[in-house]
Amino acid sequence: MSEFLIAIVDDEEPVRNATKSLVRSLGYHASTFASADNFLKSEQVHDTSCLRARIVFDLAHRRPMLSGKVWRLYGQQIR
Repeated sequence: MSEFLIAIVDDEEPVRNATKSLVRSLGYHASTFASADNFLKSEQVHDTSCLRARIVFDLAHRRPMLSGKVWRLYGQQIR
């Protein structure tokens, strides 16, 4: 198995489980999180090589919703 860790953030458990299964079948380690906050508070945040997060786009305001928080906070923590 690869030493790369892929973090999967999704609020739907079946999606997390299916994605984790797929990632592991490709030979990677995977950790799942139900929210961005759970991921950002985890010990795996600094070991993550790739982050898979669902992007929800607010069409009325033409901007990402939760994902903006994920990317902004994650970017600050890995520096």
